[in-house]
Amino acid sequence: MKKKVEKTAKDDASAKDGAPQVSLTDRIRPFVLIFLLIGLPVILYHAFTQYMYVCRIPAGTKVVDMSMVRPRSPLGEFIYRSGLIEKWDCPQVRQYLLYRHYVIPNGVETIDNGAFLNYRHLTSIRIPDSVREIGHWAFQNCTALREVDISDKVEKIGYEAFRDCTALERIRLPAGIAGKEPGLNKVFRGCTALQKVTLPDGITKIGESAFQDCSALCEINIPDSVTSIGPLAFQGCSSLPPITLGKQVTDIGDGAFAGTGCRLTVPDDHPTLRLEDGILYSKDHSELISCVSVPDGPCVVAPGTSVIGRGAFLGCKDLTEIRLPEGLEIIPDNAFRFCTGLKRVELPDSLKEIGERAFYACFDLEEIAIPPNVTEVGDGAFIECRKLKRASLSPKMDRIPKEMFSHCRRMTEVVIPEGIMKIDEDAFAHCAALRHVTFPDSLETIARGAFFPYPNSPNSLDRETKERIDRLTPKPPPGTPRGRE
Repeated sequence: MKKKVEKTAKDDASAKDGAPQVSLTDRIRPFVLIFLLIGLPVILYHAFTQYMYVCRIPAGTKVVDMSMVRPRSPLGEFIYRSGLIEKWDCPQVRQYLLYRHYVIPNGVETIDNGAFLNYRHLTSIRIPDSVREIGHWAFQNCTALREVDISDKVEKIGYEAFRDCTALERIRLPAGIAGKEPGLNKVFRGCTALQKVTLPDGITKIGESAFQDCSALCEINIPDSVTSIGPLAFQGCSSLPPITLGKQVTDIGDGAFAGTGCRLTVPDDHPTLRLEDGILYSKDHSELISCVSVPDGPCVVAPGTSVIGRGAFLGCKDLTEIRLPEGLEIIPDNAFRFCTGLKRVELPDSLKEIGERAFYACFDLEEIAIPPNVTEVGDGAFIECRKLKRASLSPKMDRIPKEMFSHCRRMTEVVIPEGIMKIDEDAFAHCAALRHVTFPDSLETIARGAFFPYPNSPNSLDRETKERIDRLTPKPPPGTPRGRE
């Protein structure tokens, strides 16, 4: 007889499942591993970047100044001070130790002068509603700054506040600045990537050099409320769209549109301005304000013009020839500066004065005849006229000013007229081709360095010229180091 074998419930369950039992710990272990390998590093990364890259201005702050805006996190500061970057030669690590984002709490009323000056790692900034004033140079030279959100409550933007922010592409100015002084003076000068500007209704003044050298600026509105555009406000804005000046614009500063080439329109019945052949004049032609677009062929200034604005032709690179009218007595500072294509200039006999750097960097100018009634020429009037070969001077001048012909590299001979008593420093510095100078009997003094690099290094001056220079140049005090004395 067979013995009967009894089966337990456990045996039945095992037989039924056909698989080993798995504990709860075994079930969650894969999820824990995934979290440790992926989730935890992500959390730590975000926490680390917040700690490393975000600087939070303390709540309750009224004025954000340079002492609060720190470039490095505490860990970054520790690593910098340890000297490990230099020791291990790891300059590329520097960017990872700098704050990139700044949180300005609501309640701040002023961003002080120079608060973020030269913070080249800053990429964006939002100005909260509580801020009323952005100080001078507040964000100057923040070369990575791309986005700026300014609250409409801001009433004042200081001098050069965003100057040379070369990554900034668009900006909307706050309604709060409407009708306020000083009117954006040099605020966006040198923002070479700036393409779009939105000005608020009610703004009355666009200040001096407000958008100077913003070469990419291709979209801007000039509200009907604008009455004044400052000197050099748009100089060098070579991408400007067509602009119409309304009758309410009665004050345009010197060189406001110089070198822009924009299609400027002035109504025929404008009370104070007129535009002819690309040149902006006062209504009666007495003042030439700015060359807007260079005409084809010679540029002939209208008869009756007695005043040319400072920097009126500054940066007009396509200008090749200019004829100035009788009656004009002064060519002001920087009038033709950087007219690199200018080859020929006709100066009137009525001219009495040429300002500082008036023809600076007119690279193609080959000859200049200074009229006989000119008594005063400013420093550096013809500096960097690299092709200038001949120059005749006025007999009414009593000196050749500092840097007058400096870096005129093709000038070979100079005749200095009777009446000149002094040649100032660097007057003929770096004139590498200069061989002979005819000196007048009236000459009493030649400043040291007037013909630099002579006598400290070889140049092309002939023996007679060198002897005259040596005789009229004061000797340096005993013990002066040899070099540029």
